[in-house]
Amino acid sequence: MPGAEQLAEIREIIEHDKVSCIFSEPQFNP
Repeated sequence: MPGAEQLAEIREIIEHDKVSCIFSEPQFNP
């Protein structure tokens, strides 16, 4: 099982990835 530090790092990457996906979606562009 991954440690708490690794989990936090992974969660950060996932969150950043989600945000990037949201902003790269054409319908979200003004």
